[in-house]
Amino acid sequence: MVRRCFAAFVAYWCAVVPRHAAASAAKLYHFPLFSSSRVVQLVLELGIRDVEIVSLEYGEIKTEPYLSINPHGTVPAYTEALADGTTLILLESAAIATYLCEKYDTAHRLLPENPTQRARFYQFAHYAPATLYTRAGGLYVHAWEFRLGTAGEGRQSKAAIEASKTWLDSHFVPFLTRELEDRQFLLGEWLTAADIVMGWEIMLLGQVGFFQEYPVLQAYHDRLAAQSSWKRTYPREVHTLCIWPHTDGRCKELHHGLNEVPLNVEL
Repeated sequence: MVRRCFAAFVAYWCAVVPRHAAASAAKLYHFPLFSSSRVVQLVLELGIRDVEIVSLEYGEIKTEPYLSINPHGTVPAYTEALADGTTLILLESAAIATYLCEKYDTAHRLLPENPTQRARFYQFAHYAPATLYTRAGGLYVHAWEFRLGTAGEGRQSKAAIEASKTWLDSHFVPFLTRELEDRQFLLGEWLTAADIVMGWEIMLLGQVGFFQEYPVLQAYHDRLAAQSSWKRTYPREVHTLCIWPHTDGRCKELHHGLNEVPLNVEL
């Protein structure tokens, strides 16, 4: 009788307790608002619960023990204990997103199986962090984080704002407009990993009102912002609690245990 009760208890425990409640084999190190948010949204969208989202304070990113994982002092970092006893460490957000899709997205809902569509995803996965990142990030930092009334207002550069806007107007806008054509999302009529990877820069540009002059792109931004995974990844508070000098301890709490609650459940 005791053994049967114990077995029933174990079965119940395994069924109701999140899989990462014990020591998680995989961890995603992250700072809310930073580009690691791409991976956070992907984890939420796929409903991955055995990857622990470790939300850090900014100072922790620049010191040990985190520097032993990512010597660059940046986020994200992804670690996973492998079956052969080694540890996989990935430091690039697009690489982590691609790996998690290949591991968990067996239905190819976010990562297309078609090689042509897969190639388009790879283009956006490279374009966002390599080409768009500095321009979108530069505009956000100087137009929003360093705006009048913030701790960083003395650091604002009007020249940096204009340079970013000029580049975005001349290069990014025609590129994204062409790639969208008449689609709802980048690869078709539903959200994919391409939109999630590009979504971080889209979020930054939306916050500073960049898309107001471009109705097609504004509508695309609004469709992304309507996604439950977006709302949970980019709550309004990130634009106040997490900006420079990144010292508000409440920022870290915004994403604490973020993937423990399914997207269809209100927080």
